[in-house]
Amino acid sequence: MGEFKPGDEVVCVDDEGTSVVIKGQRYVVVDAYRHFIALAGVYGTFAPGMYARRFRKVQKRNDRLTIEALSVIKDGFEEPKRAPAKKREKV
Repeated sequence: MGEFKPGDEVVCVDDEGTSVVIKGQRYVVVDAYRHFIALAGVYGTFAPGMYARRFRKVQKRNDRLTIEALSVIKDGFEEPKRAPAKKREKV
């Protein structure tokens, strides 16, 4: 089946000679068979324009912070110091 599996998000890196996909556009893999892939919303399943070599997997970022990471951040954080309040003048 190759490096792609259903549900993978991919980006087109080569659209030369095909009008089926657009370079730089992201797609979702629906099915994969040998050197071909089928993409959600793209017609012409397993057409020559759908060679797997035209695509790269999109790396998913893990932006969630762990408790350990939060403790490191908190330890290095210093509460800002506030200037003392001005005394009120009697009118």
